[in-house]
This record gives sequence, C-alpha cells and structure tokens, in this order.
Amino acid sequence: MTDPARLAEDALPALVAEAGRKSSVLWIDLPGRSQPYAAWHVWLDDAVCVVHGGIEQPLPGLTEAGRVTVSLRSKDKGGLLVRYVATVLPVVPGDDRWEPAVAALHGARQSPPDGEAQPDRWATESHVTLLVLESVVESPGEYDESARRTTPADSAETTLGPLPRVIGRRARRNPKL
Repeated sequence: MTDPARLAEDALPALVAEAGRKSSVLWIDLPGRSQPYAAWHVWLDDAVCVVHGGIEQPLPGLTEAGRVTVSLRSKDKGGLLVRYVATVLPVVPGDDRWEPAVAALHGARQSPPDGEAQPDRWATESHVTLLVLESVVESPGEYDESARRTTPADSAETTLGPLPRVIGRRARRNPKL
C-alpha cells in the first residue's frame, strides 16, 4: 500500500515551482561545507535565480559546482517542504537569459546600496546563477528520518551564567474604565 502523503512523480516539479515562487529564502548545500548557506532568490522560468559575490550574498564555490542540493521551506509552516538536486547554470552579461534574470533580481532586491546602478555592478563584480531542477531528493511522504540537528557554531557569547536581576519592577497599571 502506498503512503497517501506521497506525491505522484509528475507532481514534484509543480511542488518545486510553487515552493520556489512563494518562498524568498532557500538553503544551498555547497561542496566543502558542512552546513548549507541561506540565500534569497527569485523564481524565473522554472528555475531558481540567485545573485552572489561582490557585496552581495556570499555563496563560495557555487559557480564552480556542477550540481548542488537546494532546500525549500513551506511558506506557512516554515519547515522543510522539498529538497532537490539542481544543475548550476551561470548567466553572463550578453546571454539571452541575462536581462530577464537581472530584471527579476533587481525588482526583488531590498535596499540596494547603489539603487538603479545595481544591474551594472552585478555585471562587473557579481555572479548571476540559475539552479535548474534535476531530481527531487525529499518531498512530502518521503522525508529523511534524521532530526537535522547540528551543533551551534563556536562563539564567545554565552548564556550559561545567571540572568540579570531586575530591581524595582515596573508597576502593573490597571486599564482605565
């Protein structure tokens, strides 16, 4: 008997597309990294489109990677919805995909430091990359059983000591009737 939560094989690309359109953040497993990178993106022509490098988000090794694993979350619940293997396709200035990709990314980029000159800066110092769906690794009904817990990054900050004492708490005011 099949699991009712499993999706049909032909519905998986539609699930990836829907999750890619609705979410603005995804996680990319890059080669040589133990933890995935979070990245903002836009969905463009059945592929995820990201800008990275320069003063934009750091995604070291993405342009050299042939394939990466992408994790998309559920917009309403915030948990993992789908993981898939993607083919990495760099988009360069002059390519027929450059203008639509840069226009979509420029429209979605919040608070650009150089305003309308941002696409010109991307052409000289950043990379625009498409992540095209190749195969789905995890989807509803077929999730990995691991808890996905990792140890926190090393840091000098700690909360192991006692919490600060509050002297003279603020008086609770009764509402005026």
